[in-house]
Amino acid sequence: MKKTLVVMGLVVAVMAMMVAPAFAAGDAMVRVTHASPDAGAVDVCVNGSAAFKDLAFGQTTDYATLPAGTYDVQVYPAGSNCQGTPVIDAKGLKLDAKAYTVMAIDTVSNIKPLILVDNLTAPAAGKVHVRFVHASPDAPAVDITTADGA
Repeated sequence: MKKTLVVMGLVVAVMAMMVAPAFAAGDAMVRVTHASPDAGAVDVCVNGSAAFKDLAFGQTTDYATLPAGTYDVQVYPAGSNCQGTPVIDAKGLKLDAKAYTVMAIDTVSNIKPLILVDNLTAPAAGKVHVRFVHASPDAPAVDITTADGA
């Protein structure tokens, strides 16, 4: 599972480079990654309405466009219809006109959001943008190297 979470973080980063959607000035783009290994499927609710439903561990949503502003975001067990006690309750989340990946990380008893600003600009010719996210709650620190050891 430790390797899976590290690889999943890499896959999420590479997906961000491959899908560089255009968004209107003044809009935020948000996608969600479920990276809590012992949490069941979840619904993500924005201002009391379901934005993403039945998101399982290891899945990442497509980007959703929202006007830049402040939002209340809650994560509930799937099928909750945005009712009950959320497992994540992020009230007053300020989103600027940027692209974001929001990851639900750690075990369900310690679950929390990790909010990352995505770089969707085209990389220089022959280059890629890569982001590594170590989100495994039970793995030690890791070293990431290239084939030549750098």
